[in-house]
Amino acid sequence: MVIQSAAAAAGGQTSGAETQLYRLAKLDDLERKLIAEVLGEGEVAGVVALPDGSLAQIGETVHAGIWRLRIGMEPAHEYIQVGAIPQIVQRAATELTSTDLVIGPAPDGTMNVLPVLAEIRGRARAWLSGMHAHVINPTLLPMSAVELAFQR
Repeated sequence: MVIQSAAAAAGGQTSGAETQLYRLAKLDDLERKLIAEVLGEGEVAGVVALPDGSLAQIGETVHAGIWRLRIGMEPAHEYIQVGAIPQIVQRAATELTSTDLVIGPAPDGTMNVLPVLAEIRGRARAWLSGMHAHVINPTLLPMSAVELAFQR
């Protein structure tokens, strides 16, 4: 039922439309595994730090506009979201633009992480609601594992 609803929502999705969220809390492990196999894993993944200190893990599926979300480590907080960008990412971007991104000292062995963070900070400062997304894909840049793991 969740997959059918998400597929129907994705089929009717238009630019600028509200995202639709489907909670996976009532599914058992076998049903979650089936959903994971049907949706697969796309190329985009990320983590959003929430104001309460928890983390939201976000992963694109192989189907455009369908995302997997997990907030914290509880299976009860797993979702499928249909939309161009998950709402939690949009909210985080809005909050980021209202505060300055403070960049701390980079760990030893890094070379590219500070310029990338400076670019993110600059883009966040200039961002206005309705602007097109600017994508920075760290996996396409010459960055070490230490740089990819670095968090301000």
